Amino acid sequence: MDALSNQDYKIREKAHKCFEKIVNEVATDEVIDILVKALYDESYEARFNACVAISKFGANAETNEVLTGLVKALKDDYLIVVWAACKALENIGEKGATDEIVNGLIRELLNDCWDERESACHALVKMVEKVATNELIVGLAQALRDIKPEVRILACEALEKFGEKAARHETIAALIDAFYDEESKVRVLSCKILEKMNGKAATHETIIGLMSALQDKEQDVRACTCKALGSMGEKAATTEVITALMTALDGRSSNLPSDAVAKAIANMSEKSATPEVTTCLINALKRCSSVFFAVFDKIMHSPNAVKELDSNTLSKLYSYMKDYSEINLAGIPFDRFIKVFLETRNNAWLPLIVYAALLKVIAITVIHDKMIMDS
Repeated sequence: MDALSNQDYKIREKAHKCFEKIVNEVATDEVIDILVKALYDESYEARFNACVAISKFGANAETNEVLTGLVKALKDDYLIVVWAACKALENIGEKGATDEIVNGLIRELLNDCWDERESACHALVKMVEKVATNELIVGLAQALRDIKPEVRILACEALEKFGEKAARHETIAALIDAFYDEESKVRVLSCKILEKMNGKAATHETIIGLMSALQDKEQDVRACTCKALGSMGEKAATTEVITALMTALDGRSSNLPSDAVAKAIANMSEKSATPEVTTCLINALKRCSSVFFAVFDKIMHSPNAVKELDSNTLSKLYSYMKDYSEINLAGIPFDRFIKVFLETRNNAWLPLIVYAALLKVIAITVIHDKMIMDS
């Protein structure tokens, strides 16, 4: 132990190397004190070895003195020491998420050496659930444009944990750019991050970018894109988006999971089934039964939208209803059909009313302008 404080730095270096091998994982107070002193040693190798030993202890080495020493190590002139400090903080995890530590790691995201940027990202991934500062989110958004894919992937993994908190202009702009990343994992993760923002990222630019991503060559990307669009809710419920979803289902991405498309369309149409959107949905229903089942109930529960449907669209809807025997209309009150017909006086509703009456075992008698129902 005396050799660890020997005046000859070469002796101290060798002593620290031996010490690092024998400490195993026993983080006694005496051992921690020695390592803290080593973090301030004039020999960069001693500082490096101290960081490596602390890294092995992980959360067991988390003391104020250790964290203060690691903050200093993050500013070390030797990159290998900075790298080792990041690794130590990664293993300490969220217990080391002090303001000084997080700010130091954010600075390392701009380091010229990509190894240090990657190590900083690894450490921040372990801390983000405890610390969600604007500075951290902006720093990770910048890391999404790093030249190294490993750094971009780690930045995505960190931002995904923030959920809605990551919905900032800088982050959304970087995620839109990530749709065109050469790494498919970055493209997948960018869509997952947007999905977890729950509509707070539903800008025009985001929706346009996601529509483009529906044509991605990778199935995983396309499936995640569907989920992200679905999370945008009514803001994404346009004829253009629905057409793009159905085109993606039909085109070269025929192996795109139909249930992902169905869920996305159902989520989007829940609160915004305008006549235009409803017509677009009905025209697309024949292509995919799962989509039909997902949106049919929502269509019929949007009286303002269905009242505007023309005779041709209603004829298609009637045809699809007959094609799918699974439809029992159990969740749709029969009088809703009657009410829409009486308000619109559109005779194209009559076949649907008759078919619905048969399914619900309801007898209808029409006498002049009166309609009598008996179930």
